[in-house]
Amino acid sequence: MAWPAHRLAAAAVLVLGIYLQVVAWVDLYPWNDVRRSDGQETLDVLAAAATGVLTGALWVSRVWAPLLSAMALSMWAWLQAMTWWAPTSPARRPARPRSTASGSRTPCMYCPGTGGACRPTPTT
Repeated sequence: MAWPAHRLAAAAVLVLGIYLQVVAWVDLYPWNDVRRSDGQETLDVLAAAATGVLTGALWVSRVWAPLLSAMALSMWAWLQAMTWWAPTSPARRPARPRSTASGSRTPCMYCPGTGGACRPTPTT
């Protein structure tokens, strides 16, 4: 017997919630260092509660719970992208004048792992 789509969604949200709690509370050093508090323990507990509410709602509802969970997970994904991925993206780092190997001071991007060398920033 196959599970209905809303129950599969509930299982997926539950798996995501368990993963987030493991990363928040279990020491997986050097990936995460829970020995030093990040000050977000309250948010971690609220995320666990929200996961439980969304999982329960998805398990029993086919109408409003998928919309609510899609909005909540979209907000979470947007927050992750803006706070973790965007600031570290090479495309988001500002170009700054640096000396290249040829000695010219042209705007260039710093390339990690090159010992401070940079590549010229493409101009449009």
